Order: sequence, then structure tokens, then C-alpha cells
Amino acid sequence: QRTLQNIGNQDNLYSSAKRLKMQLAKTQDCLPGLKDINEAYETITELRQILDVGEYPPASRPYNLLQNDLRSAANSLSTAGGRVAQSYASPIGLANTSQDFCSAYKELLTITLEMAGQSQEEHSRVIIVDSLRGVTNQSTSLLSTARNVASDSNYPNSKNELASAARLVTESINKLVDVCTQSAPGQKECDSAIRSIEALRPLLEYPQEALTDQGY
Repeated sequence: QRTLQNIGNQDNLYSSAKRLKMQLAKTQDCLPGLKDINEAYETITELRQILDVGEYPPASRPYNLLQNDLRSAANSLSTAGGRVAQSYASPIGLANTSQDFCSAYKELLTITLEMAGQSQEEHSRVIIVDSLRGVTNQSTSLLSTARNVASDSNYPNSKNELASAARLVTESINKLVDVCTQSAPGQKECDSAIRSIEALRPLLEYPQEALTDQGY
């Protein structure tokens, strides 16, 4: 009111609005389970910054073993996302499943970065990290939806919103697994060899036709 009457400082108004927003967020955290969901959301948001650094942790396991670990971690994260979606009716349930989801994400992140570090081509590393970034974005979207549902018992279409967000997480995970499989050392060469062999397959259909001018 003072600002509108030109007797207040507009900077003070912005500062007051900022403080109010912070206090509202703290008040909202007092709702059942919401603090845990926020912690999971903030953790994944902070971990997303690692993807922009371009550094990869040393891998103590060969790529083929990491692939097995990746599939296991991918299944765990996908399952955890489904459990988040199934907990739409309970803020406490959403809190617990969100924390489990966050733990599964951290495991997937670590394994994927180890695989990216072992990739021999820069292009492959870029594709892997981009795919992981897609999983991260969909994961934060799921937790954001979970936070909205937990803070508002009348959140519209909460069940379908969470189910849709969890499905997008799974789709991004599937893409990541496909990319990591294709980026395995020697995988591209093997794929090229297979395509070359497949290209020769039609020759077996016409064995009576000579390939060259040479006689028997």
C-alpha cells in the first residue's frame, strides 16, 4: 500500500514478497510427507548439474558387467516410479515412494556415468549423457507432480497425472538402456559386421549364379 502511495520503497516490496514466498514454502513443508518429497526433488535437481560438468567417475567394472548393472538399476527406477504413481491417495505413501525413487535414480546415475566414461567415442558419451538428462528431466517432473498431489488433496486428475509422469520416466529409461547398449565398446563394429553379412544373405538364394568371371 505504501508503495502504491509512492511513500514506500519498491525494492522493499520485492524483498517482502520474496520472504513471504520462502515462509509459505516452509509452511507447506509442514504438510504430511511433503518435506520428504521436496528433499527427493531437490536431490535429483542438484544431481542434474553433474551432467553439465563433463567428468566421469572411474569404473571398477568392465563395460559388460556395467550393462547388467544398468538393466537392474533401470528396472528398479522404473518400478519405483510406478510405486510413486500408485501412492496418489496418500501423502505419506508418496513421501516414502519418492525417497525410494530418489535412491534408485542415484544408482542409475552412477552406473550410467561410469559407462559414459568407458565409452571410446566422444559422440557416444554425448548421446549417453543426453539420454540420462532425459531420464533426469522426467524424474523431476514425476516428483513435481507428486508434490502437487501431496499438497492438495483435491488435485485434479491426480491418479492419471502421476501415471502419465511415471510412464514417461519408463520411456526415457528404455531409451537410455538402448543407447548404452549400442555404445558398448566394439558394439558398432559388430553391428556393422552383422549388416554386412545380412547384405550377403540374398546371394545364398541364387547359388547357381556366379559372382565373378572365373571358372570352377
